[in-house]
Amino acid sequence: MMGIKGEKMFNVELMLVVALVVGFIIYKEISKVTSNIDISEKNPDMSKYSKFCDFIDDEITSVKNSLMLENIKLKNEDLKDEFLDKVSTLSKELVFLQNMSSSNKNAKNWEKRLFDFLNKFESLNDEYLQNSQSLNDEIRQRLANKFRNL
Repeated sequence: MMGIKGEKMFNVELMLVVALVVGFIIYKEISKVTSNIDISEKNPDMSKYSKFCDFIDDEITSVKNSLMLENIKLKNEDLKDEFLDKVSTLSKELVFLQNMSSSNKNAKNWEKRLFDFLNKFESLNDEYLQNSQSLNDEIRQRLANKFRNL
């Protein structure tokens, strides 16, 4: 027959075992969460940059189509073929950038390359197109909205 002292000792031991089990479960759950965080930091999702390249290509195609439909005008109509060649080259450069950077896991590097590319696109528009400033502003706004939604 156990006395009161024995029952208290049993209750304390039981509480200690339960506390250790609960502590172990919490430790395991925290380990899982931190492990998932480590994995996501080591393998960040860069697919938004690739998708953004597709949006940029859509804008390049839109400029080209707008020129063909005469919705936008060249500063010098004699340079239409030259402009279209440069736009095609720009589109190819974007595909190259997208493919070469697909394994890049550095967001700052992606953003720098895309920023440089967009500056090149704007400069091309400035060089050849009438009202290029307003066109570039519209393109910039559309792309900013699309990037925010990625």
